Amino acid sequence: MRLRRFARPAACPLAWSAAGLLVLGACGGPGPEAGPPAAGLLPAAVGEEGSGAPRWVLVDEAAGIRTTASIAGGGLLAPALARRAPATPYDRSEPPGGQGEPAHFLWVFGPDASSTTLELARAHIAGYGFVAAYPLPAWRALWDAAGDPLVGDRLAALADLLQAQPAAPGVPLPFLPLTNAYNDFAAHLAYPAGAGGVRGLRFVGRFAQDAAPLRNDQLRYLYQGISADGNWLITASLPVRTAALPDDTEVAVGDPAAPERDILLHLAEWQARLDALAASAFVPDLAALDALLASVRLESLPGE
Repeated sequence: MRLRRFARPAACPLAWSAAGLLVLGACGGPGPEAGPPAAGLLPAAVGEEGSGAPRWVLVDEAAGIRTTASIAGGGLLAPALARRAPATPYDRSEPPGGQGEPAHFLWVFGPDASSTTLELARAHIAGYGFVAAYPLPAWRALWDAAGDPLVGDRLAALADLLQAQPAAPGVPLPFLPLTNAYNDFAAHLAYPAGAGGVRGLRFVGRFAQDAAPLRNDQLRYLYQGISADGNWLITASLPVRTAALPDDTEVAVGDPAAPERDILLHLAEWQARLDALAASAFVPDLAALDALLASVRLESLPGE
């Protein structure tokens, strides 16, 4: 595959923030104040030769290897910021979410390019989302070296799920990156294939910290994919909505002494309702989000 560089529209500028983030400025207005690029981060907007289709590309060069990660940049969504996120050390004294991660490629979607956008996207907050590509062996090795099997177990469970592809595997579904909340809902589950033989799992779900009724602003398009060579985990959490689900729902009270059972029945009812919907009943359309994740490409070659 040959890539051809395209000029970025002057009305929607890209610039470096002081934190080393590549920031997409507001269309029709000035971009953010430029700062120095982070080491090893060489972004560009490119497209396939002859296609004219823009792509958001991140490039990392380390240990003589040049790795390129890209995602479709036209049409549905454009990232508010993109970066090669630095590694974070493992810390047994801290909650698992947001720590113990290798350096990875990250595209963040939200209303602005502030540092808060990244935090809210990682917390699965409505209006914010992310797509990321993690080096899978390095992540597993980081946690294995610390004597903690959590990430290795999640990856093994995901690999088994992608191999067997059960129609109704039940919750919680294996999801990385780790988050300090619980996946208690999953509907519209499918196993879409990605570029280059990526095996993927996607579902509409939520992460919750308590037993509460389902709300529209909690719904997420959640994706986990493993590359054909087993070297990369592609993951996504993007906000979705559907008119079929009220902004607030209520739980029918059955046995006051067993409220958890009422919540489980409530979630099972809404799972059946959402499963019956077409992909186009969600906003954005689930098929369009499937195509966005299928557009992720990863390639490693010897550096020049």
